[in-house]
Amino acid sequence: MIADQEIFCVLASKLSSCKNDQERLSLLEKPIPEIIDLPLTVKDQLILKSILVINQDHLFHPFDKNHIYNLLEDLYPVESFYQSMGGIVGYHAMMLSLLSNSTLSHEYKNYEQPEDVNIAQEDSLTCKYILEGLYALPFLAEIYPVGGAADRLQLMDTVTHSSLPAAKLEFCGRSLLEGLIRDLQAKEYLYFKLFDKQLITPIAMMTSEEKNNHLHILSICEQNKWFGRSKDVFRFFQQPLVPALNGKGKWLQAQNSRILRKPGGHGMLWKTAIEQKIFAWFASQGCTKILIRQINNPVASVDYGLLAFCGIGYQKNKQFGFASCLRLLEAAEGINVLCINEKKQYCITNIEYCDLERYQMKDLPLEKGSSYSRFFSNTNILFADIKAIEEVTKKCPIPGMLVNQKKTCFINKEGHLEECEIARLESMMQNIAECFSASQIDKLGSFLSYNLRHKTISTVKKKSTKTGSLLETPEGCFYDILYNGYDLLKNRCDFSLPAFSSHQEYITKGPSILFQYHPALGPLYTIIAQKIQSGHITWGSELRLEIAEVQLENLYLDGVLHIIAEHVIGHYVEDRLVYSQQLGRCHLSNVRIKNQGIDRTSSNIYWKDQISYHQKCTIILKGNSYFIAENVELTEEMQIEVEDGVCLQAFQEKGQVIFQKRPLIPSEGIWDYKIEEDTIALQKTGAFSESL
Repeated sequence: MIADQEIFCVLASKLSSCKNDQERLSLLEKPIPEIIDLPLTVKDQLILKSILVINQDHLFHPFDKNHIYNLLEDLYPVESFYQSMGGIVGYHAMMLSLLSNSTLSHEYKNYEQPEDVNIAQEDSLTCKYILEGLYALPFLAEIYPVGGAADRLQLMDTVTHSSLPAAKLEFCGRSLLEGLIRDLQAKEYLYFKLFDKQLITPIAMMTSEEKNNHLHILSICEQNKWFGRSKDVFRFFQQPLVPALNGKGKWLQAQNSRILRKPGGHGMLWKTAIEQKIFAWFASQGCTKILIRQINNPVASVDYGLLAFCGIGYQKNKQFGFASCLRLLEAAEGINVLCINEKKQYCITNIEYCDLERYQMKDLPLEKGSSYSRFFSNTNILFADIKAIEEVTKKCPIPGMLVNQKKTCFINKEGHLEECEIARLESMMQNIAECFSASQIDKLGSFLSYNLRHKTISTVKKKSTKTGSLLETPEGCFYDILYNGYDLLKNRCDFSLPAFSSHQEYITKGPSILFQYHPALGPLYTIIAQKIQSGHITWGSELRLEIAEVQLENLYLDGVLHIIAEHVIGHYVEDRLVYSQQLGRCHLSNVRIKNQGIDRTSSNIYWKDQISYHQKCTIILKGNSYFIAENVELTEEMQIEVEDGVCLQAFQEKGQVIFQKRPLIPSEGIWDYKIEEDTIALQKTGAFSESL
């Protein structure tokens, strides 16, 4: 295999320097089998001869017309995408090279912990970065790489039993993709509240053909009526699928003798986005910077982290940025490092966890006995300058190439389920940062922010097992979300709470409390803490706030309380969301909620929001409405529904709860947001403060 590798590398180098396909074809001497008697273009011949040259002619079987055309269809994107390194021959040569090398050579020889911009503490500088992040929003587009295979999740359609992509995972009662859009709209609503301007951020998603990912993504958007946005503010581009090999370098075939293909990594994003004119579209929308966020990390948007991170990049006009945090030892996460080469050139980049040994690096603890690594985690939350990325992608179209090698089940060409070790070439999007090097650290065009881990990363990557770790599972991610909510209530909102569940208690008994909220409630903790002030929640209770305009004072909860606004952040005009004050609002002061709550004997799946209840108190706010209650006790099963245009007030008289309707005053129950120095201060409107 080594001899073949050397021959293929030389040939790939020659192919990459050719000006056109005809020149490339002239370098490939092996004739196409006569049995393939079909009209073939130059590109077709180039692909078929490339297969012959790399000794993969088993792919031609069976030799019928449809099979050959399918083969060509599968390999057009591969030949095109990897043209800069010799097309199909270059892909195969790189695979053999990486598979055969136990250690990797690299231009950079020394690796250190990068200097970071610390945003873990909400000090005056962090507050300035948060505001800069808000000012940056009109110039910031977002990209979601959503085309990954996510094989370890083992997600299946319950009806068809077909495999599903990660974007379809139902998490907290909604798909992961819906969660991303909610987070974005929470920032847009905050912008509206501060500046009274409608802001619709352009969104691009990199999908793939894997598990019908592209069609599933479109289906989610259509089912949600494009999330109240115009279809025109979305763009979709597909990352190519690449051939999978076994350990001996043989290309594998799947069902119907098609090549077994898998996504080629999110490093395909930059080149593909340029070719599909995504960046040009962003620029036409007035955007100069990009936030890149992966779909499998729901906690990334907690509190101020994303705003401060983007604020750093925007205020300092950086070309590239990493949002980082502490990394658990042995975690399946890459590390962010400062690299120094022999010429004293510096750059910040990522080294994948699977390559640490090959780079002869040890995953050592931060300090003796610590469970955290000495290097920070690569979270795949990235900031980029559009013009800078376009420029460096010309020099480095395929950054951070490595072999993804793991055991995978697939349907083989005989139609049987087969499990074997397969490998494919992947590219890492974050390694484009190596192009932003400098001779002095303080001249680097890239930066790294540091935040608390539980507010930066908790991923959904694999299906949980009853005996395994919670790390990277839906259960583990939900546990971290609950911890963040617990921390918010206890330390920012002055709530008295039971002890937070240990991992073991969480698994066996369920969470000690559940607190979930719409991100537009804040998303900043400093905003939420002004809306929710003091209270007591007993063990096993649940508080759910699907509302933005709310005030809770001295709430006592023993059971379940759901406050659900039909319109959380505005009203709709022909399925289009308009950020406005026409929404649900609620004010509870000195209210006691007592009911039997969650049925803990049921087989609840908390992270899916599949929960059985004995009793609960539900307040539903239709359209533009308001519910007010003071000094009342709401007990047992209760559903309070407030009609559109109505203010409903609850009173307690002689042990009875009395409800009184009146027309809604448009401005009552609405918070005014103002920037005071470096913070966001909330004030009650006159109607809000006088309504009780």
